[in-house]
Amino acid sequence: MHLLFLSDFHDEEEHFNNIVQQLEQKQFDIIILGGDFANSLIPEMNFEEQIQIQRNILTKYTNLLYEKFKKPIYYILGNHESEACVYETENIHYIGNKSVQLGEYKLIGLSGASSSLVYEHQNINYLGGYPFLPSKIQLLNEKNNEFINNNEPFLKQLIHLEEQKSIEKDRLNLIHIAEDQQYLDALKIVGSLEDKQKLIIMSHQGPISSFTTFYTKKDKKAASGSLGLELLRRQLKDRIKLWAHGHTHNPHSLQDGEVIICGLVCKGQYKIAEV
Repeated sequence: MHLLFLSDFHDEEEHFNNIVQQLEQKQFDIIILGGDFANSLIPEMNFEEQIQIQRNILTKYTNLLYEKFKKPIYYILGNHESEACVYETENIHYIGNKSVQLGEYKLIGLSGASSSLVYEHQNINYLGGYPFLPSKIQLLNEKNNEFINNNEPFLKQLIHLEEQKSIEKDRLNLIHIAEDQQYLDALKIVGSLEDKQKLIIMSHQGPISSFTTFYTKKDKKAASGSLGLELLRRQLKDRIKLWAHGHTHNPHSLQDGEVIICGLVCKGQYKIAEV
């Protein structure tokens, strides 16, 4: 079974059209989309109007893909859109925080992104995610700052993972992961499945220990992965066949063990994987 992965469209029509032309010569059975079809909501605009704009963008790309290739489409949302824009048809399925059967595998979809770490000019800060904002996952700024101050050398080591390729993974246990709503939502889905069920995971954000979740842009380095999803990855390591994610705007499609970064449409990329 060949799976086509696309993510992070950001309404880049030119890149999308070029990718579609390239895919005409490729073989795949199922299309899986990793979110960020549109860009962030604009506070100054009316919410209902913005949701309609997001839904229009989402339906544009999903319908174009289905009409062109006639393959079933499964999608999640990213950190740039609201679940209020969800759209489904008989052949286009939203799988955010759901699981579906794909052959011998269960496909789990995990929408949105939690907070990320950004390292810039020797400073480390949190970037709030969506919809898993720090206030929503009960991580107060005081706790974040305390953790950063106590673990700054380790966090800098995380940030440089793309160069080092290894970290003291056990030290991730220091982080208060249990309050991460993204992790708790995923755990509920997994808990409803058979114990030995093999899994394919499509999340917008990747697990933080994978070097697929790190990027460098000028003097800014970011660990854009999820701490909660890292814990999930460790707990399910013997069951995960493939974990695909978007969110991290790397210029190349990367793979780290079972974790791959999807083809980022905004970078002119696509990814086809065989399972």
